[in-house]
Amino acid sequence: MSVKYSFIIPFYNSKKYLVRAIKSILKQKKLDIEIILVDDCSSDNSFEVANYFKKKYPFIKIIKNKTNLGVGISRNKALKRANGEFLIFLDSDDELFDNSLTRLSRVIKNKKNVDLIVLKHKKTTYPQTNIKLIQDLNNLNNSPRSFIYYLLKSKLPFADCWFFCVKNNLIRKNNIMFPPSRFGESEFFVLQVLLKIKSFSCNKSFFYKKNDRLNSLNSSVDLNATKSVIINLIYLNNIKRNNMNSYQKKLVEHYIKENLGLINSLLMFRPDKEIALLNNFISRNSKSLKINNITLGKDFFKIFTINSKNRSLKSYKKKIEKKIFEKVENLINKNTNIYLYVTVDS
Repeated sequence: MSVKYSFIIPFYNSKKYLVRAIKSILKQKKLDIEIILVDDCSSDNSFEVANYFKKKYPFIKIIKNKTNLGVGISRNKALKRANGEFLIFLDSDDELFDNSLTRLSRVIKNKKNVDLIVLKHKKTTYPQTNIKLIQDLNNLNNSPRSFIYYLLKSKLPFADCWFFCVKNNLIRKNNIMFPPSRFGESEFFVLQVLLKIKSFSCNKSFFYKKNDRLNSLNSSVDLNATKSVIINLIYLNNIKRNNMNSYQKKLVEHYIKENLGLINSLLMFRPDKEIALLNNFISRNSKSLKINNITLGKDFFKIFTINSKNRSLKSYKKKIEKKIFEKVENLINKNTNIYLYVTVDS
C-alpha cells in the first residue's frame, strides 16, 4: 500500500526517548504515513517499547538487527522496505513540531515534482537553527546548481539526512545508500542526493526538533569514530566524477576536504597504540579499495599503497602535528590571541 511519507527511525538503547519521538509523529493531523523502526540490537527494553506501538498501529514496522550494525546500515535496511512517496529520517531522541506534516504537504502540493524539501529545524546545540539557510535558499531559484553554489560559498553545514525530506523514487532510481560506517555516515548519503536532485524547495515553518545529547555518537572522538571517517573518505573519494559538471565536482571535493579536516583532528586524539591499530585496519582493507581520481589529501591517500616505505599513518600524523605547531608558532609571533577549547572527562 502506497503512503505519502515513510519515517525511518533507527534506535539503540533509546527507551527514554523513543516514545517521545514516535508520539510526535502520531499526533500529526491527517496521517498518511508509515513508520519504520530499526532496532540495532538494543540491550535495554527499547524493542518492547517499539513493539507496543507496532501492535497498536498497523502502519508501524519493526526491523530487528541480530547484531549491532550501526545507524547507516540500519537505515539502508529501512530504505529497502519504505513505501512512502517521500522519506523523512528521524533520530530516536528527536521529535517533530506540531502540525509539521500539514505544512510540509502544502509545500509539496505547491511545488509539484519537487525532489527535496529543506526542513526548518531547531537544535539544542550550536548552530541552534537553520533559519538563515532557509531564508537564503528562498531567494534562489529551485535549481540544484544554485543550491550547490550557495552551499559552497556560504559553507553552512548541510551534512545530515534529517535536514531534508527527499523523494523515495530518487533514492531507488539512483541506488543511493549509506556507507557501512558508524560515524559521519550521513554526509556520503547527503552528497549523493544533492548530486541527483532536479529541484528543491524549503519548508518555512519549524519541522524538526533536534535534541543533541552529551556523549552521543555525534560527539564521539574515539577509535571507532576515526575508523568511520576513514571509511567515509574512501566512499567519498571513489564517487565517479566522469559525467559531472564543474560545480558538482567542486561539491564532491568540498565534502572530501571537510572529512580530511575531521580525520586530521581525530588523529590528534589517538595514542601510538591506536595509530598502529588504524594502520593495520587500512592495510587489511586496502587491497579491496580503489583509490581513484585523487584530487585532495594526496598524503593521506598514499597510506593505502601497501608496499611503499614510510607511508604509514604515524608519519602522516607527525606531518599534521608539525603543520599545527607551525601555525600556532606563526600566530604567537604575530601576537595573535589564541583560544583553546578543552573537553574534560567527568
